[in-house]
Amino acid sequence: MMVHKSLLLRLPAVGVVLLGFLFGTSHAQETIFRSYVDTTFQGGSQREVGQGMLFVPLMQDCDTLIFADLRGAIFDDTSAEGNWGIGYRRLMANDWIVGMYGFYDLRQTGANNNFQQATVGAELLNLGMGFRINGYIPEGGTERVSGLSTAYLSGGSIVVRDGREAAYYGVDAEAEALVHSFCGKLDGEIWAALGGYHFDHNDAGFDNISGTTARVELRLYDLDLLGLDSRVVLGGQVQYDDVRGTQGTGLVTLRIPFGPGGPGDRPLTPIERRMVNPIVRDIDVVSNPGFGNPEA
Repeated sequence: MMVHKSLLLRLPAVGVVLLGFLFGTSHAQETIFRSYVDTTFQGGSQREVGQGMLFVPLMQDCDTLIFADLRGAIFDDTSAEGNWGIGYRRLMANDWIVGMYGFYDLRQTGANNNFQQATVGAELLNLGMGFRINGYIPEGGTERVSGLSTAYLSGGSIVVRDGREAAYYGVDAEAEALVHSFCGKLDGEIWAALGGYHFDHNDAGFDNISGTTARVELRLYDLDLLGLDSRVVLGGQVQYDDVRGTQGTGLVTLRIPFGPGGPGDRPLTPIERRMVNPIVRDIDVVSNPGFGNPEA
């Protein structure tokens, strides 16, 4: 069944309206953490991506937060994706934040194939460090890509190999550290992260994808033009694996907070900011072309 790309982007918006109606009003007097919209553009040597993210606190108190994380993305190869997630974070007495989350992901590739997957993850964050791990579990099977099919002669027979596309199961992990923080006219931090990933598929004819990533981000908080709880992130990432080669990416993210709540006239504290950081995960269902078994 064909999934139209615009539907992938509309569903998160519909979801956040419903969640805000159900939870936002009744807890307006208790809220510390506000809802926000993140708009991100990524561009680099391999592709360009536009993504919108809606973050909605569902239940919260001074040290516990349950939230919805709803995303939609459009890629320059005409593919699109939607991600619908629920997360839980708890601030412990030692200023460590323990978090866990789950997503349902739906992707329509540039070859008009649709793939679904579940994403589960866990994180451990404090003021100066962060650790996270994610697992990706796609719905099984492969889809045909007619433009990749080949035929050749072998021993007097015509051998045909169907071009296929598959969503890969996999895992990634990352460690991040605060490099520098500053305050004054601008309140900001510089973070660096290193990680690795491995993705594979059980069928023959599909290469596994294993590699490493490095990322640096400049995060600017509470800009005068945008108000308290706003944020601008400027970042760059490099990743490498044998299948896709070296990929360099730059990104810009703009955060606009909305809705009731917040800690009043003061900005969020550094540890409160960590409670509302976006979940870091692979931004798309990892898919890759391959070939089916040869048939004479």
